[in-house]
Amino acid sequence: MKIARFRGFEEGFVIEEKPRPAPSDDEVLIRVKCVAVSGTDVYRFRKYDNPTVMPFKDGDTPGHEAVGIVEEVGRKVKSLKEGERVVVQPFWGCGKCDNCKKGRENFCPSIQAFGFHIPGVFSEYIVAREDIALNFNDEIDFEEALPTHHMAVNLYGLKSSGIDLQSVNTAAVFGTGNLGLLMVMQLKALGIPKIFAVDIDESRLAIAKKLAGSVTINASISKPDEEIRRQTDGIGTDIAIELAGGNAPTLDPALDSLRKGGTYIALAVRGMEDGLNFRKILSKSLRVQGSSTHTIKEMKDCLQMIEQRSVDTKEIITHRFKFDEINDAFNCRADDPTSLYVVVDI
Repeated sequence: MKIARFRGFEEGFVIEEKPRPAPSDDEVLIRVKCVAVSGTDVYRFRKYDNPTVMPFKDGDTPGHEAVGIVEEVGRKVKSLKEGERVVVQPFWGCGKCDNCKKGRENFCPSIQAFGFHIPGVFSEYIVAREDIALNFNDEIDFEEALPTHHMAVNLYGLKSSGIDLQSVNTAAVFGTGNLGLLMVMQLKALGIPKIFAVDIDESRLAIAKKLAGSVTINASISKPDEEIRRQTDGIGTDIAIELAGGNAPTLDPALDSLRKGGTYIALAVRGMEDGLNFRKILSKSLRVQGSSTHTIKEMKDCLQMIEQRSVDTKEIITHRFKFDEINDAFNCRADDPTSLYVVVDI
């Protein structure tokens, strides 16, 4: 079978051959149909200064977001059969520790993830445990299910905050990249009446408006906190969600946009030097919630949202490449400002 391996920062990825794996008793063999180029892998590909990820090493196979078809099932597999379409959760826990027993496999001290602890999913075939391969119906195109993982990250962040979403009237999303655009669609599907989308990219703000009817704010033209307060009768938004990441100057505007007793949710990876203004947090009685990854429960809930057409994930797929164009795909994701979901067909 064909598999992509990293062969240095000058050569990039090379398509090589290796034997096809065989599933163990509780695993399935998956014929990979398409893979998303993740922002995390772009950091590793370009050696960007990011303390949370390490650059690729020689021989590494990238990728952790994949969909495909079950080709073969292990002897003890009961919930899946050959020919079914599946999206794969990128990581899994040991199943034995306290966190795993409580359904928090994302906190497992022995967590394993495609593309980090084992070879990634840029491969014609992968094996996965039965419990992390989720079947979806044939009416859903393969690429439509690819964003399930990112949607689950968003949903887990909302749930972790402890907010009663039925009581939320307004939400502000800072950053309209992949996760931000998925978030505005999810908030709309969850029934949030008024959604603010904040960015400096007019094209992405236009997409946010199209997908979720968002009130868009260009932060290079208007002060987001002032505009949000103006449109909420001076009260502020119920929740502010940080999805800009990097060194984007969004922390203070997000805190300033919140109403008293509001909630700030941090989902994007930011620089180590960032700091929150705790005087603002204390004076406004704000709740601050950090969130990392998700569990299989959010994957299932988000896949159901896709199947029910509550969100239109096709709208954020901007570029497609063939497997032997993998380096072009990574460069596109890194350099093309119009790129959102970059999909590689395997």
